Amino acid sequence: MTDLASIDYFSDQAVAQDPYAYLDYLRSQGPVFREPRHGVVAVTGHAEVLAAFKDTDAFSACISIGGPFPPLPFEPEGDDITAQIEAHRHQLPINEHMVTWDPPAHERARSLLSKLLTPRRLKENEDYMWQLVDHQLD
Repeated sequence: MTDLASIDYFSDQAVAQDPYAYLDYLRSQGPVFREPRHGVVAVTGHAEVLAAFKDTDAFSACISIGGPFPPLPFEPEGDDITAQIEAHRHQLPINEHMVTWDPPAHERARSLLSKLLTPRRLKENEDYMWQLVDHQLD
């Protein structure tokens, strides 16, 4: 990985095995950098990442799994494509997974699941997982 600017993050096997030099390169470009090969915006600044995660009016999680691949199942029109996303969400990859949902659906599901992810329940799951591993190894 000598010419970091020409690397395709999404397909370069060397980056998949050791991404640190490339991630350092991205950070050196500033907290927000438009990757020239696919036009993907890489957000590496902590404050900028938090701002994007919290601004659900401007940013959608609908492509959090697929990234720029595959393309949107519609041609974006205008500055606000929220209605278009919702009309075509069922066509997006892995759309049934909560990580791709936007508010309010994500908030409703998270509130239900949060009751299952308490420290006590996680500890119970950890104990079960250790037992399962021991059983498998035995």
